[in-house]
Amino acid sequence: MPWDRSQLWVGYISENGDVYKRVCVAGGDPTIIESPTEPKWSSEGELFFVTDRNLGFWNLHKWVESDNTVLPLYSLDAEFTRPSWVFGINSYEIINDQKNLIACSYKQKGKSYLGVLDKNKNTLSVIQTPFTDLTNITCGVHCLYVEGASAVHPLSIAKVEFYYFN
Repeated sequence: MPWDRSQLWVGYISENGDVYKRVCVAGGDPTIIESPTEPKWSSEGELFFVTDRNLGFWNLHKWVESDNTVLPLYSLDAEFTRPSWVFGINSYEIINDQKNLIACSYKQKGKSYLGVLDKNKNTLSVIQTPFTDLTNITCGVHCLYVEGASAVHPLSIAKVEFYYFN
């Protein structure tokens, strides 16, 4: 099953459309059991994804193409995605490449949190929401849309505005 072990590959495409080079980014090392998921490219050409290597928790990682290494963006005993049997997962968004910011949701000890990760400073700022269960996030213009619920809030979509996006 994909949550037990999977692989993430990148292919290079020639001008005539042939894949001339294939690189296993994650999941190819038999000594590391991992299940990478949710790969996303930034507008700067960086590949981000969530994987459970080393810690056993699904954390955000970045692939360094120049030496084919994988680096954790921020290590936390928390799950930055949902199980792979759930379809359409969107647990993080690259919100500003110039300011190196990634919005993310994560679950720790049964409660969901919304955060902004500064990928260069390796810091995570938690954003307070009324939700205890976040399922998806997506970017809007100068905002995020968050799907969440709690014991007193039904499943809702909330708009979270940030002024430092500009």
